[in-house]
Amino acid sequence: MKMPNRFAALKNVHDSVDINKAKGKIKENNKILAKDSLGLYERKQHTAWFDDELSNFLDQRKQAKMH
Repeated sequence: MKMPNRFAALKNVHDSVDINKAKGKIKENNKILAKDSLGLYERKQHTAWFDDELSNFLDQRKQAKMH
């Protein structure tokens, strides 16, 4: 998909058109264009590194420092 003139979308905006709708349409077109030209990036799921085991260890360490 070829990127059109960036102001072309504003040509058809008239006073009677809601500017928020026009902005949404431009935003959606940009998303589609970026997806077509760059591809879709799949986000990786992050593993939680702070779990109950680590929390217990930190509690024990805190208690050891207090004594």
